Amino acid sequence: MAAWSRTSDVLLQQEIENGRLLVEKAKLGDTDGVTYLLQQGVLVNAETYNMSLFYKLENYWTPLHFAASRGFTDIVRLLIEFGGYVACL
Repeated sequence: MAAWSRTSDVLLQQEIENGRLLVEKAKLGDTDGVTYLLQQGVLVNAETYNMSLFYKLENYWTPLHFAASRGFTDIVRLLIEFGGYVACL
């Protein structure tokens, strides 16, 4: 059971890091980087990364929030196409 636990910890850390990278690429307006990560299966809303920061689910900013707040419309469209969560506040 310990080997499975280590494997799941590694996978969790990879998911957190991938989410962090997606958030950073969205903040910077890196369309190619966002596209690549999404095509690799990175979670579009970066939930695991945000939860690792101890945010409550309804209070964190997704990559879509960052892209929209900075006017990166190509990235906004891309994130929505990949299922990015759009909510009206």
